[in-house]
Amino acid sequence: MKTNLLRLALFVFCTCAFVAHGSAQTAAGLIKVTRVKDMVLRLTADGQSIPLKVGDLVTESDTIKTGPTGETVLVFMNGSSVKLSANSLLKIEEFKMDPLGEDIYVGTLKSEPSVSKTKLYLAEGELVGDVKKLNRDLGSSYTVRTPVGAAGIRGTIFRIIFTPTGNGKAFTFSLVTAEGVVVYDSATDGTTIKSEGLDVPAGKQISVTVDIDETTGKVKIIEATIPKAATDVDQSTLNSIKDVTKNAINKAQDETTFTEADNLKVKDLKTETTTKTETKEEKKDEPEDDTPPKTTTPTTVLTNFDGSSDDDNSPK
Repeated sequence: MKTNLLRLALFVFCTCAFVAHGSAQTAAGLIKVTRVKDMVLRLTADGQSIPLKVGDLVTESDTIKTGPTGETVLVFMNGSSVKLSANSLLKIEEFKMDPLGEDIYVGTLKSEPSVSKTKLYLAEGELVGDVKKLNRDLGSSYTVRTPVGAAGIRGTIFRIIFTPTGNGKAFTFSLVTAEGVVVYDSATDGTTIKSEGLDVPAGKQISVTVDIDETTGKVKIIEATIPKAATDVDQSTLNSIKDVTKNAINKAQDETTFTEADNLKVKDLKTETTTKTETKEEKKDEPEDDTPPKTTTPTTVLTNFDGSSDDDNSPK
């Protein structure tokens, strides 16, 4: 009898611990816009296109689009950050984490403050990322996907580029690790190529050129060659990535604080989007108005990054 009661108590304890921990991660995390240069848009799940400015909040299901000279830095509640360069399209597929129990000063973090799950999709463009040490033993993960494959971040500084070659027939994918280790897994959709668990340690890179569907112009991989091993990166490239991290990302982190109240802002942000979506659906049933809609021109935001000029658009 005592043995059965002991087993029951242990089962209940483990179940409660699992539920408490698992349910906490169902909460969407918050992301703060800390740097904006020229035109950067937030594309919502319900089709809105909203110009971003410093101080705005974004969350999972949002897509960030930068213009021909646009740039932005996003700081995540788990301490990670990304700098998005011009002509980039980044979807925040998922960002969940345990709610905060205290205020978080991002600039002082060496590792993430709780447990989180991040999935980003870089459809096109360039990003430099700085990910704090993850609580991987507790289930934390951080992945950046592209049409060519996914990069599993282990807590590191890295750069990913996925851009057209210029001839309209191919795209180039590049993954460089400046600090730490990134694990690369190639895409399998529309192609026979496959590479699982290719380590890209600090000072190494992989580069892949893929042919795209000429008929549709869409990024459908027709042919690609995945290298069997990462290759060395020249020092100037590593220095440029670290400069971006130091002068843009780290400065943004030093100025960013997340509080317990920010957890409520995530709910407000998602509720606002949901409400607008429902309102939009309701209007479909209303009689059409013959009055032409008023048009407005989005205001271009001109906030420069620290240490950069308006004409400094070279890849970092």
